[in-house]
Amino acid sequence: MTDTLNLGELFTDNNDSPGPEFDTAYEDFALRPLRLYSFVNFYLSDLQRGLQTAHLVGELNNKYEFSSAGAAPTLSKWQREHKTIIILNGGNCATIRDTLDVLREHNAGFPFSMFTEDEQSLNNALTCVGIVFPEFTRDEANGAGFYKNLQPFAEVMKLISSHKLA
Repeated sequence: MTDTLNLGELFTDNNDSPGPEFDTAYEDFALRPLRLYSFVNFYLSDLQRGLQTAHLVGELNNKYEFSSAGAAPTLSKWQREHKTIIILNGGNCATIRDTLDVLREHNAGFPFSMFTEDEQSLNNALTCVGIVFPEFTRDEANGAGFYKNLQPFAEVMKLISSHKLA
């Protein structure tokens, strides 16, 4: 999926057009406070987890810096109005790669990026991936309410809620 949200792609039943319930669900979800959810390698120290997340913020800025469409306004809104960062235990490098694959596939137009250390420091290891995404409850992540029909949101919500705080 691209960085641009196409509401029609989110509706899976015979490509029906999104109805008013879908629009209301998306608007409600999109208006919630934004958080940067950072998935960091669990072999790193607490200080290093914070530094890798800071690097991730830089990568997000680099990725969306010259864009005015898609995920860029969401990133800008998070930076101006919300600024909350939640650092999660991302597991090892393989788990972080799997997390990145989910974010690439199901980001639903929200900004995401990754950070890899250089070859001299950690042999190009993928140490951190993250997404700017609205806050939600665990009940919503488990499919409660009308969000169960918003598959791209549900996948990211399940991903985030399956990781513990770092």
